[in-house]
Amino acid sequence: MLCPDRIYQISLECRSRAEISMTEKHVASIPIGRLSMISIKECKIFAAEYKTLGCEPDISARRSTVLLSISRSWIALAHQLENLTMIVKDEEK
Repeated sequence: MLCPDRIYQISLECRSRAEISMTEKHVASIPIGRLSMISIKECKIFAAEYKTLGCEPDISARRSTVLLSISRSWIALAHQLENLTMIVKDEEK
């Protein structure tokens, strides 16, 4: 399972500001408490990691179901952030 320290490490590793478009930079900078919003790329990385964990052969069906559900949730969040990015882009015109 991913611990909070690992999640933060992945967040730092994949958040290359040079790779993020201007609009996505704006969306990623929306503050949530003390933290910035997670990026679309980070969501997809987490989704892939949870999917991998959920497909391990030696885990229970119950654990697999929950891990795969978490993976789908990360994908859903990525889609919502993509939608938000388009909305912000349209509103800046």
